[in-house]
Amino acid sequence: MGREQIFKILAIAAALVSALVFSEVLCRTCNIGSPNPHTTGDRGLFVPDPDPKISYRLKPGFDGPVYGATVRINSRGLRESESLIYDRRENVYRILCLGDSVVFGFGVEQPEAFPAVLERLLTERENNEFEAINTGVPGYNTVQEVRFLEVEGYRYHPDLVLLFLVINDPESTRTLDSEGNLLPAPEDIWVRLSQRYGELAPADTVCYTYNAVRRALFPFTARYRKILSEAVRYQTKEIFNNPGWEECKKALAQLRAWSDSNAIPVVPVILPVLADFENHPYKVSYDRLSSACVENGLAPVSAFEALSRYNAEQLRVHPLDGHPGIFGHRIIAEFLADMLKQQGFWSKANG
Repeated sequence: MGREQIFKILAIAAALVSALVFSEVLCRTCNIGSPNPHTTGDRGLFVPDPDPKISYRLKPGFDGPVYGATVRINSRGLRESESLIYDRRENVYRILCLGDSVVFGFGVEQPEAFPAVLERLLTERENNEFEAINTGVPGYNTVQEVRFLEVEGYRYHPDLVLLFLVINDPESTRTLDSEGNLLPAPEDIWVRLSQRYGELAPADTVCYTYNAVRRALFPFTARYRKILSEAVRYQTKEIFNNPGWEECKKALAQLRAWSDSNAIPVVPVILPVLADFENHPYKVSYDRLSSACVENGLAPVSAFEALSRYNAEQLRVHPLDGHPGIFGHRIIAEFLADMLKQQGFWSKANG
């Protein structure tokens, strides 16, 4: 091989290396292809609860990094300040937020979760002081949330209760293993899909460029199409054949009865999956959840329209994780603030 050919090969190699280095620097600067920091596991966040309808709860006093954020749990088992007390201060309008990992603020800091953002928004906008209490627990379903309200949430003397409904609420109540880690529901579709297909998304590496390319190509693969098709079929049809769906509807009836007996309004809020809003496959599921609320005398609202104004990835905490990120929580909080203002709950309370 002649010297000229060697120089050409070296020049091509140098160009390729330079292009890869430039691509990696660009990806890291723009945070494209970043590894998912939210797959930490539970790290001792939960403890068992003796009430079978609750099953488990947040560990009082927990303080540590989990799900990619700092999580501090107060002595009453909420992701709230230790200064939060049961008694409501005079002239404070108190909202109790019931829900799962979305309400909890999976992957974001506590002040960035939408209950905290909602509290600040309402206090800034209205001639009143507000508290929005975050009672979210990752993995909770409607049965657990309503039971929590009945045995603990009521002690905070809320003026209004918001129940946040998500697509997997019809699943069975989850439990903990012997080490305190959260087990999937028996019918969990993602467990079955991972057993069938292996990885459900491209595995992360330290190379941002490689991650970005794999994520961009993955939706065009046959495996992705099969996974998506089976997941949609389960979440729009099969999930409503689970025993958990009947329990979910019973919990909604109990919630209406609790609202009537305590003269405290309850608003179910449907939070959609953060995925392709133009060709969104899960609308039928939201209709089923909405109908169940109406059948039990509750008037649900949906955040779909407010969230669908944005690209789903803008709203996510990470491209590989469907939980809302900081921006997504902000949009949810603004939707809630506008909705509550229109319905005039605090005006009714003061009147």
